[in-house]
Amino acid sequence: MTWPVVARSGRVATGPSTAREWFLLDDLRSATSWLLWTHRMASPFGALPGSAFAGHAESLGVPLSTYVISRAESGTGPGWATAIRGYEVTLGMAPATLLAPLRAAARLQPDTADSAALLDQGRLPDDPSVIDECYDTYLAGGKLPGHRWIQLAQLLTESRSTHVPRELLRQWIFRLVDEFMRSINYAYYCRMEAASMLAAHPVTAPLLLDAVTTLAAAPGASGTHDAWGLLGDINDLATITSIVDRLPSSSDEQFGGFCFALWQHSHLGLLPRHLTTVLADTLIDRTATWTLASMEPIAVLASALPVRHRDRVLTAIDAIHPMSRMTGGRVSRRIDAELEVYLEFSAAASWPGHTDSVLREMLRVVLSATSPGVQFHTTNLLQISPYATALTNAALHLLGQPDTSAETDQLATYLISRLATSDNIDQVTALIDQPEPELARIGLITTAHLRHDIGDDRLRESAGRPATASMAVYYAGLSQHPLLHSPAFSGASADWWRTRSGGCWD
Repeated sequence: MTWPVVARSGRVATGPSTAREWFLLDDLRSATSWLLWTHRMASPFGALPGSAFAGHAESLGVPLSTYVISRAESGTGPGWATAIRGYEVTLGMAPATLLAPLRAAARLQPDTADSAALLDQGRLPDDPSVIDECYDTYLAGGKLPGHRWIQLAQLLTESRSTHVPRELLRQWIFRLVDEFMRSINYAYYCRMEAASMLAAHPVTAPLLLDAVTTLAAAPGASGTHDAWGLLGDINDLATITSIVDRLPSSSDEQFGGFCFALWQHSHLGLLPRHLTTVLADTLIDRTATWTLASMEPIAVLASALPVRHRDRVLTAIDAIHPMSRMTGGRVSRRIDAELEVYLEFSAAASWPGHTDSVLREMLRVVLSATSPGVQFHTTNLLQISPYATALTNAALHLLGQPDTSAETDQLATYLISRLATSDNIDQVTALIDQPEPELARIGLITTAHLRHDIGDDRLRESAGRPATASMAVYYAGLSQHPLLHSPAFSGASADWWRTRSGGCWD
């Protein structure tokens, strides 16, 4: 099924374009304009002129004139970042559907003009009554929707003082991180953005650090890698210093999480010279107690340090176990063939014959990115785009080809787990029954994210297979399936999920 825009005749806005190759998500203005344009073209308004979209916006009290629409979708002139919220309202999206992932991507390079515009201008409406509403909901044991967490974080971080009792702040932040570790898609993006704002405030940053280190250390906890990633948005030097101070006594898992965050701090230039020296010395000391689990984070973090410290750390690793020095991204490879498959599937399902150069570059970033963070945030933007179903179909197609490389298959399974929609459910569910453990695991993860009932027998069988048992627990935990409380599900992860209320999708 193609987009409504296909029915248009005459002059039609063809959206933003780019003539150069991206190797980072370094054109957020084009990415934003692309999301706005694709969503309008994929909606019923795609079959209508821009004036119809502007008229509908006006009827909702949204200031989107045809001039603003043209500027927003072409990325020309000021105001493109402020238009995001207007598109969400006019297209009937939940608040922050587009805004939250875009702001998260902006934090990768916050000093660029595009990132600054998103972080400064791309906000939800400020509403002081939100604090009272959130407090009442919290007292009643209710769950805040994702966009309310963002609005709460905006209010709490708009000045140097939060004007809220510290203990209440602590409880709210613990609740936020706990929900974030169980959140999927929209709920995940909103809670990540709220937590990132709190991480960047000097009053709430230490509380977020305590919440992450406590909750991520719980036996069997899910979402720990995501939780550790929140610490990368801390920019308060005192709190960053306390992270470095905790490294020597950290467990391997905590150590890996702290290194993950400190990589971002170093990448953004937040580590002063004296702290970089202390950090390098600490990493070298850690090599004396070698484990594979701790050596990889050491090598990755070392790659972000100034050259003289990087070389000191890598030399220490080489003296113990040279194969642990995995500091680079994936080896350069040709991606043209698989890139064309993704583009062909996308064009056939959207606007046949239309060349989408921004989609091409975003896919290039995902397929060849050397930075997991860049790949992750670019994939987030693909997930919230109207192309998600078609891209998943392309990935499923590639998995079925006999001559694809291991890396092509790996990226295909990654994209399936990240992009699949309810329209892909039959093919995704079928993966659970495949003999290859990796495919079965991806099927379980994805059906869990889509809240699809795979049946008691299939879940019980998956729990009984060692290769898929952990993903069966994840599925049962997210869905709070009755089998979670049966003898078939045991261990720390099942215990952790039994004390939670399942996944968060709102």
